[in-house]
Amino acid sequence: MAVQKRLIKGALACAFALMLSGCVTIPDAIKGSSPTPQQDLVRVMNAPQLYIGQEARFGGKVVA
Repeated sequence: MAVQKRLIKGALACAFALMLSGCVTIPDAIKGSSPTPQQDLVRVMNAPQLYIGQEARFGGKVVA
């Protein structure tokens, strides 16, 4: 029973590490060209006409 719990914990730790590694970089397909894309979703939602044609990226922050 203890061995089984250890295996499950190890498998969960590996799965968690793999999920985090997928968030480390931004894929080229969605990277964009703006060095500072708009990141404030609430501002964009309140006045979308001000942000037409601008790049934005919402979410995706990794805390380490």
